Amino acid sequence: MGRMQPSSLHADEVWLTVGDYSPVKTELVRYDLRNFESTFVMTLPSVNVPNDRMVVDEAAQVVYIAANGDLLRIPLPAQP
Repeated sequence: MGRMQPSSLHADEVWLTVGDYSPVKTELVRYDLRNFESTFVMTLPSVNVPNDRMVVDEAAQVVYIAANGDLLRIPLPAQP
């Protein structure tokens, strides 16, 4: 699973990526360590990103991803 990035806004949550190979995609989720629940945030199609290749900047509302030799800056979707 790799390292888990703690959430800066929610004390008991971490950010995780969940990869899939068919079709290739990565889902970004927040995982609640206290209640063992995950909250889907977004899907990144056509790329498989392990946890140690992404950083979430919650204050700036972006996720940085290192993929295929590139550094991607992707805005986080608005939370309801």
